[in-house]
Amino acid sequence: MTAAVAYIRVSSEGQVSGDGPDRQRRVIAEWAQRTGTTIEQEYLDLAVSGTKAADDRPAMARMISDLTSSGGLPPVIAIERQDRLARDLIEGELIIRKLRRLGVQIVLAETGQPLGEDASPTGVLVRQILGAVAEFDRSSIVGKLRSARVARKTATGRCEGQKPYGFRAGESETISVMMQRRSAGATYDAIAEHLNANSLPPRRGKCWTRSTVFKVLRSQAQATC
Repeated sequence: MTAAVAYIRVSSEGQVSGDGPDRQRRVIAEWAQRTGTTIEQEYLDLAVSGTKAADDRPAMARMISDLTSSGGLPPVIAIERQDRLARDLIEGELIIRKLRRLGVQIVLAETGQPLGEDASPTGVLVRQILGAVAEFDRSSIVGKLRSARVARKTATGRCEGQKPYGFRAGESETISVMMQRRSAGATYDAIAEHLNANSLPPRRGKCWTRSTVFKVLRSQAQATC
């Protein structure tokens, strides 16, 4: 029986709370059952853009580190489809190259086809065309959203998005707690548990999770760069 790890990525908060991760998980599980593959571990990047480099994605960076330490074992990474790996052609090719150097095969669970195995000119062309389509699709969505915001601003005179966490009363104090505990070496899970135990609620939902803590701290880090 073949062993593999699963990589799942969703780029927006809507996908995180929707069916994005569950759908990808289901497709990968169905592929694993068909092929007699055991999924040993799942690496999940929540609210992480497909345009980011491997080192800028927490779960992917951890996955590559683990595979490097294990000598490329397990030798297979299952992803739902190619755009879950990347939505940027260049970043996608760099990630594929990095994983192939570890001797790891990438499998598209949706079709059961390996990604990056065919090094022939035709194989590379097809893969890069699909990567370019994923990048074009993302750019089109961004463009449509931008046009919608401009149209709304023209019609109403304003088009404000959601204020970042820390803008509302009491939120800056919660961020300070997060940053202090993170500086002391606490994990995102541990920070979430501390906030929940001390009745410091998130803006949405009933409790903090690893992903919501990570997003708030990432936003703070980007704001100070």
